Amino acid sequence: MPSEFYAWAEFVTSALRQLTIIPSDPALRLAVYSALALAGITLVVMLNVLVLAELASRRERRREVFSRYWRPVLSAWSIEESVELSPLRQRREERLWFLLMWANLQRQLRGSTKQRLNRLFDRLSMDRYVVELLESRRVHRRLLALTCFSHLAEERYWGAVAPLVASPNPVESLAAAQALVAMNPKRGMRVLVPVYVKRKDWARLRFSALCQQAGRGCWACAAKRFTAGVIPTCCGTDSLDRACQCSRVGAEYPTYVTR
Repeated sequence: MPSEFYAWAEFVTSALRQLTIIPSDPALRLAVYSALALAGITLVVMLNVLVLAELASRRERRREVFSRYWRPVLSAWSIEESVELSPLRQRREERLWFLLMWANLQRQLRGSTKQRLNRLFDRLSMDRYVVELLESRRVHRRLLALTCFSHLAEERYWGAVAPLVASPNPVESLAAAQALVAMNPKRGMRVLVPVYVKRKDWARLRFSALCQQAGRGCWACAAKRFTAGVIPTCCGTDSLDRACQCSRVGAEYPTYVTR
């Protein structure tokens, strides 16, 4: 029995020794090197997938724990302001999770309830972080920041939001326009009417929604200023057509609001 084991072990070692010998034929040598490279790449990819899956699982567990604590807190603050708060940690992902939950709840609320959530926002000092998000390279983070400013509706953030109206991304520019109208409807419409005339990628229905958000009085003031100064200076068929559309939106606005 031991002799058979030794014979088997010697056979295995000799086979491994043969595998370590690089063939002299260039074609075979290339095949061996290619097989080793593919094996190495496959191993790296498998390890990468395992690591990413583990990181995603841990991140999901952290978010579940975070939501389990902050969702009742947000709901309680929408009713009253006497709920005790634990400090929000400085981790970027947790601040993003909080903003997503806060903005989602804001969309569902009206009146004084929204103001209570705004005070929670200020108490946690989230404004600086949201202003930083406006400078992010990721569009979805900038859109989240603009959504937060739309719910806050405070004009002190005008300077940070206004430049994004000129963004080449129409979704981002319209989100910035909505935030400006929420901050100051009258001032916002004075800025946005000329922008609508110049931009071809702003849909008329979206601009009508901005008019509805601003209100009849704010729109009337902006339309008067627009007809007095913008239409005479329009040059080109496209700009003139947009100007005429803008005027028609103003004419149809009372009917639009009553729908």
